[in-house]
Amino acid sequence: MYAPVSTYFTILSAALPVFLVLGTGYVARTRGWLTPAADASVMKLVINALYPFLILTFILGNPALKNPANIGYGIGVGAFLAVMSISIGYLVGPLGGMHVGTGRRTFAFTTGLNNYGYIAIPVAAAVFGVDNPMMGVLLVCNVGIEAMLWTYGILMLTGKIDKNVWKQLLNPPLIAMLVGLLLNFSGLPEMGGAAGSAYGIFLAALKMMGACAVPLGLFISGATMCDLVRSGEWLGRWQVPVWGLAVRNCLLPLIYLSLALCVPFSLELKQVLAVQAAMPAAMFPIVLARFYGGSPAVAVQVVLASTAAGLLTIPFWLATGLRLLG
Repeated sequence: MYAPVSTYFTILSAALPVFLVLGTGYVARTRGWLTPAADASVMKLVINALYPFLILTFILGNPALKNPANIGYGIGVGAFLAVMSISIGYLVGPLGGMHVGTGRRTFAFTTGLNNYGYIAIPVAAAVFGVDNPMMGVLLVCNVGIEAMLWTYGILMLTGKIDKNVWKQLLNPPLIAMLVGLLLNFSGLPEMGGAAGSAYGIFLAALKMMGACAVPLGLFISGATMCDLVRSGEWLGRWQVPVWGLAVRNCLLPLIYLSLALCVPFSLELKQVLAVQAAMPAAMFPIVLARFYGGSPAVAVQVVLASTAAGLLTIPFWLATGLRLLG
């Protein structure tokens, strides 16, 4: 299993801008241009407005999302990947000296959730093209992951379901996806007319605002990484990042790609699996580990190691996946 050198460097060049934006956010924090007090308001803007607009731009007029199988399988595959990955993390935890009460639950939660949004979306857009139908399928798959984050993920992290879970599930991105799918099935995007029509103007505004979502999300993520490095929480047991890399950046990509090869999914969903396989650990579990009384130090160690290694593993696994999928 290997990826041609030319393909590897092509995808590396597509992934590098993502890390440059992360780095810019990191520098902005060190220089005091972006203060921690601003993070919450910026992320509220991204989650409640800009990201839903981005979802609409990828769904409206998307032919792949006129196929109910892509929608059903997309959400189902996303949910399955999250549950399977978190469960594997829980089983592997004791190998790194982690047990319930000493980071096992947080390790499982953090390694099991990949960076399905702010890194996956720009990398997929750069490799496949922003107008590729698979972009909409990727966002539908993300809904399945998000649903398991707030249910199975929180159950794993705390041992119980949050009583406010339904408020977390019924969020603006989910509402945007449902509205977008209904409009897409209605045929309205095709009847919208030329670029100068009312619908064309509306869509142009959506694209303009949606295009801000990922850069801003990456910028805040880079600033967050700066806070994590400064905190010193990444210093600790070497077994945690090593086993985190083994699970998130090595074992799970193999399982994801095997699933793409063995199950007769649509081409778009197979491409989505290739992208998801390449992603490092998500950063949001650090916040949730703090909020729900988990082990933030374990989450920080896993996230920093996985994201740093992602500069090499993202192009390797994505190039390998594309080659295997033909």
